[in-house]
Amino acid sequence: MINIQAEFMDKKIILAAFLFLLLSTALIKIYFVNGVDWDFVAHYLSAKSADSNNFLNVIKKEVISKQTTMQLGVVEAGNTYFESYRAPLSIAFFMVLYPLLGHNSTIAYLMVMVILLFYATLYFSKKLGINYLFTASLFVLPYLLVFTFVVNSEGMLSLILMIIALSFESDNKWQSGIFIGLAGLAKYTSLIFLPMLLLLQGKKNIFKGYLSFVIVTLPWLIFNYVMFQNPLYSYLSSISVSLESSAPSSISLTAIFNIMVFLIPAILILILLSYWYLKEKKKGRCKVFRKNTFKRPLIILTSFLFLSIVEFIILGRHESSFDQARYAYFLYGALAFLVAYAIDKLIPLIKNNKTYLKRSFIHNSDIILFLFSAATIVGVLIILNTGMHASLTSGSQNSIFANVVSEIKSLNMYNCTFVSNDWVYLRYYNITAYSPYFYNSSIKNLPVIVINGVGTSSNAVYVGLHKKIYSNASFSIYLSNSSNERRC
Repeated sequence: MINIQAEFMDKKIILAAFLFLLLSTALIKIYFVNGVDWDFVAHYLSAKSADSNNFLNVIKKEVISKQTTMQLGVVEAGNTYFESYRAPLSIAFFMVLYPLLGHNSTIAYLMVMVILLFYATLYFSKKLGINYLFTASLFVLPYLLVFTFVVNSEGMLSLILMIIALSFESDNKWQSGIFIGLAGLAKYTSLIFLPMLLLLQGKKNIFKGYLSFVIVTLPWLIFNYVMFQNPLYSYLSSISVSLESSAPSSISLTAIFNIMVFLIPAILILILLSYWYLKEKKKGRCKVFRKNTFKRPLIILTSFLFLSIVEFIILGRHESSFDQARYAYFLYGALAFLVAYAIDKLIPLIKNNKTYLKRSFIHNSDIILFLFSAATIVGVLIILNTGMHASLTSGSQNSIFANVVSEIKSLNMYNCTFVSNDWVYLRYYNITAYSPYFYNSSIKNLPVIVINGVGTSSNAVYVGLHKKIYSNASFSIYLSNSSNERRC
């Protein structure tokens, strides 16, 4: 009997692994068609710059000289690029990958995240006693595929680390403090989950949890103090960028739809199971729901959901509809876990069903979720193959950049230093470019590349008395009247 159960569990893991294989295939396709998004590229560039022996000296020099860019939390000096408001852990991952793989470290990072998510959700499901196929089916859907993997390199990493933290939390282990600390170093907003360590049982356990968090976080606080004379500099810069970049607004219904739409089938399954449970309970043909059995897992999951909602509301009010959706991965994760847990725990409580429909549905609800997840991922792949992929992401592989690189090479300007509204993407292609915020206040004689409809607003670039030397519908290149075309 044990061997049969083990074999059945293995089959579920194999099916789940197949879903993650589809997820990897979709990510590879998206990467080579669209590339990765702005924030993802920024982490890659910081790691690439850190590969230089002069990296820390350049940052220190920028701080001492109080360059305008440092007021924006950005260091862009020569080939060095570093955004101080970015959490460091994703950058650290790239620092390991870049010396080995160079430009291919971006796709390698994505594959590493898929593997880590697979094992993290498997570990969490085992700790809380959830059918892993339920969990896997909800964590491979296009929301995470589009909004978290290819847009935010740090988003998926912080979610994975929080999943591991919750797994230790369910076991009442103080090591959860280590992973909440690591999640905070992956994405600063993860620190909102720090109060969850209070759910550990025993004062000694709670103390160890918070102590482990402090120990993990301390090196980054020391780095901030040495480099910026303020141990909280990066955290404060991040808060400033998040809360002061735009005026408060309402939560977008479009963002809510993007987060929830792929969970709707699972939620409908949960509603039907709840209805059947209540109906069977009245007839006395249903097992009794014992609260004590599920008390701790439910406390952990509902606390995670509550804090995720708080984080979403605080940050979302200062973001666009798209950014509200892409920063809601904790909210999505909390909902997915809660729905998977509820479905898994309701099924054994329902018995003696008379109709084939009920019996078939209850015994195969995991297969229904699996087939839905597989179908949606295949659908994404079909969309990509038919060219209808513009809505997924307009990232680093955008054909405009290939045309820009080709044109500046033909103008013998590839080694020039530019200013552009898409300076991050251009640096991804080894073109030294500065942001217009740096340029407009300091180095007004550099050539300019204005790209339409990809990065920040083209209106942010001040061309002044520059002369236009190339233009098409996608981009324009300007040369300063005071600079030499070859010297730039």
